Amino acid sequence: QDYGLSQQFALPNRISLTAGTEPRQFRLVDVPLEVRPERYIVPSLSQQAFLRAEVTSEASAPLLPGIARVFLGPDYLGESSFPLMRQGDSTMLNLGIDPNLSVVYELVLDQRDNPGVLSSTVRHNYIYEAKLKLSASAKNEIDVLIEEVLPIAQDDRIKIAPYRMHAGYLDSEQDQQDREERGIWRWRMKMRPGAELELRWGYVASFNEKLTPVIDR
Repeated sequence: QDYGLSQQFALPNRISLTAGTEPRQFRLVDVPLEVRPERYIVPSLSQQAFLRAEVTSEASAPLLPGIARVFLGPDYLGESSFPLMRQGDSTMLNLGIDPNLSVVYELVLDQRDNPGVLSSTVRHNYIYEAKLKLSASAKNEIDVLIEEVLPIAQDDRIKIAPYRMHAGYLDSEQDQQDREERGIWRWRMKMRPGAELELRWGYVASFNEKLTPVIDR
C-alpha cells in the first residue's frame, strides 16, 4: 500500500530468521520497467558516446529509492541511483561510455565573406562535421541522439542563421522551443553494427564590418 510518504509491503512468503546470522534478502515485489536505451552525443563537447536509458515504472507498487545493479543483457554495467518511482514515473539512468561507438568531430569550413562595394555587412560561415562509426562487434542496432548548440546573438546588430543543417532534425514543439530559446538542435538516428554516419551542421554570422563580435562556439 502506498501512503504517499510511506509504503507498506506484504511479504509474499513467511520467513524464519535465526539469531546471530547474516541478514537475509528476500523478494518484496516485482516492478516491471520499460527501458529505452540510447547513445547520447554532443560532438563539439566530447568525442565519446554516452550510454543512457530512460526508465519508466509500469508497476502499481512503488519502486523504493536506492542503489540498483544495472545489467544490459548478460553484461553488468555497474550501479546507478534510482529515485522513488510510482506507476508512470520516469527517470534517466546514465550508464557510462559506450566503447563500440566512435566519434570524430572537426570544423570543415571557417570562411569570412567581406562586404561588397554597396554593402557594409560581413558574413562569417561555419560548418562542422561529426563522423560516427559503430563497431561491427556491437550486438544490436542502436538509437543515437545527437545534440549541438548554435550561438544565440545577444546584440540586435548581429544576426545568426542556421546553415546547411543535416536533414531530419527533431521538430516537436519542445524541440522548436529549445532551438529558438537555447539554440539546441537534435537528431535521432539508428545505426546497425558496422555502420558509419556523417552529420553536418553550421551557421552564418552577419554583422557590420565595424563590429568585432566574440562568437562562443
